[in-house]
Amino acid sequence: MVERKNILIIGGEEFIGKNLKKELLQMGYNVEEVFDGDTGLEELENGKFQVVLLSSELPDIEGNRILRSIKETHPLSEVIVLGEHSTMRSAFDSMRLGAYDYLSRPFDLNQVISTVERAIEHCKKHKSRRDGNGKLSRRNLPSDMVGESSAMKSILDLVQKVAPTDSAVLVQGETGTGKGLIANAIYKNSSRWDESFIVINCSAIPDTLLESELFGYEKGAFTDATRLKRGLLETANGGTLFLDEVSEISPSLQSKLLRVVETGDFRRLGSNQEIQIDLRIICATNRDLYKEVASRRFREDLYYRLSVVTINVPPLRERPDDIPLLVNFFLNNLKVSGKGKKVISPEALEMLKEYDWPGNIRELRNVIERVIILTERNSIEVADLPPIIQKHKTVKQLFLMPSEERYFTLEELEKMYIEKVLEHCRGHRSRAAEILGVTRHTLYNKLKHFGIDEKKIASFKSSRKK
Repeated sequence: MVERKNILIIGGEEFIGKNLKKELLQMGYNVEEVFDGDTGLEELENGKFQVVLLSSELPDIEGNRILRSIKETHPLSEVIVLGEHSTMRSAFDSMRLGAYDYLSRPFDLNQVISTVERAIEHCKKHKSRRDGNGKLSRRNLPSDMVGESSAMKSILDLVQKVAPTDSAVLVQGETGTGKGLIANAIYKNSSRWDESFIVINCSAIPDTLLESELFGYEKGAFTDATRLKRGLLETANGGTLFLDEVSEISPSLQSKLLRVVETGDFRRLGSNQEIQIDLRIICATNRDLYKEVASRRFREDLYYRLSVVTINVPPLRERPDDIPLLVNFFLNNLKVSGKGKKVISPEALEMLKEYDWPGNIRELRNVIERVIILTERNSIEVADLPPIIQKHKTVKQLFLMPSEERYFTLEELEKMYIEKVLEHCRGHRSRAAEILGVTRHTLYNKLKHFGIDEKKIASFKSSRKK
């Protein structure tokens, strides 16, 4: 016997009329209708409803409060909000609170019914992915998500909260901060962990090719279309699609992507046939996407659809306490042929913590791999670090002066800087010339010009290494 699906309509007297209820009943659904939010919550306690149709304007009650209560007490029920006076903000708020979709007046009966059918199917798939005790089958966070700073802990907590849902997630942060790792962590902890995880870098593919990569095409759709090709949207059906650098999508393609996000339907290039998909979308960008909206480079309606939950990843320079953990992680996990395990000295580690890391975690990883390859000793020292990091430390120390002191002339600064570098190199002139980016001959001329004699250089040799 086929299980009949139950639908609850919560709305006012003139909410949507009787046509929808009549149509749903004819399609074999069980439909209950109430006219205020509190009664709707009572009905949910007494019965099992797969889908709730909720008015965003209820008499004597705030619709978002009812939506929040439904998702907290009945997370398996999908809620479709039917808005009276739609705005981007109201749609965004509803989606953020867990609504499956948001439809606005004037309501198209066929669109509402189609959305209900998709919500029913989604509810069924979501339920089948849960284990016997009703909890999501959880995967551990990836081991390479390393960090103990307050910022990183907040991100990990947010990942754990958002992962079990199907809400769209936007990950924002500078290049190299680990946005892809966060997207992968959300996928692995989601109810879709056993389905496909499809990644596409929107900035790496020309716009004309990006459309065919996403939507696919029919044979004969264009000159080189010699066979049917299924796009990544179709390939990701049932799973998760990760759109990296989503801000680079052109306005025309944004419009087509919006339709997919809103309806779950699309057409291959060269086809008139609608294909329905069920997938989760995670996006990432190194730009502030809201500023892109304000600059009219990104559609506002698409922004709200894709940013139900936003995760902002801070750059590495804002969480220096994570650097020692990351360094040890890379030292323990980067495998370089012919190289044994290495440790890092406290002085070298402190220098890494004081560097600004414009390339973030990706740059740190590359630096650690470089020193593993080039360092013969088991211990990594300051002298083993790339010159750019050593220069940064020296310049930073050079300008640490009391605010009440006078400014120096360029010549005074140049002399102080050369002395600092020599002190750092313990009087080793060839090494100092390399750090300064000059030849040994040029350095000898400057030493003579500034009166830095052999006695002074000898004092650097005996000084304690900073």
